[in-house]
Amino acid sequence: MTDPIADFLTRIRNAIMARQGDMMSPSSTLRVRLAELLKDEGYITGFDVHDNFNGQAEIVVRLRWPQPGPTPSRACVGARVPGSACTSDAIGFPRSDPGWASLCCLLQKAS
Repeated sequence: MTDPIADFLTRIRNAIMARQGDMMSPSSTLRVRLAELLKDEGYITGFDVHDNFNGQAEIVVRLRWPQPGPTPSRACVGARVPGSACTSDAIGFPRSDPGWASLCCLLQKAS
């Protein structure tokens, strides 16, 4: 793997798009620090590091939005305007919670 940060963020994005409540990935110091950053910024609920059956550590990320509803990629439809942030009303997302749109923008820039 040549880009562990992009891989980790892509796994999170794919889990959100599949409306899963959590996501598992091989653990590393870099991924744990990235998960801490995402938790501190409010993008994920939390994370745990466990040993799997092979004795290798893996990180389990608890996602913030496991409930049914529009996926994050749909949130940015019509909200992406050059030179502006993705924080406008987009397909039923309330303006009071810009987390969806900013996470969408963060993950799209990372990939």
